[in-house]
Amino acid sequence: MPAVTENMDCAQYHCINGACTDYTACYDASMNAKATERVSSTEVTNGFMVTYVTLLRMKCLLNIIGMEGDQAAEIDACSERYRIGSPLVDTALLTPTILPYPVREPCERLDIPSGCVQVTVARRGAMGNAQARNLFR
Repeated sequence: MPAVTENMDCAQYHCINGACTDYTACYDASMNAKATERVSSTEVTNGFMVTYVTLLRMKCLLNIIGMEGDQAAEIDACSERYRIGSPLVDTALLTPTILPYPVREPCERLDIPSGCVQVTVARRGAMGNAQARNLFR
């Protein structure tokens, strides 16, 4: 019976520590993807803001056409009124809501049981996890 217990201890050790390794790799990959997505969404949002301000300026300039008086001064006024940061330009709806990153949950690794061999695998696959789970049945 001790051999079965030893195999169960080794299987549990490899299964739990392998799950911790997989969790850490998955979490890190997820955080990298979120960071990339955040940069991309910021770039897209900046492009939307520039387009929005450009459209507001165009609308202002179209209103100047056919107007009598000093059109040059009105054109300059349009450029000054409709710029990013101007009180007349409300880009609040274009600003993305940035949610906080999820917190990494702790994963407690087990100490290697005596008589258990440390296995180093370059990449654990679903089949390896399934085989380790079968040892508990």
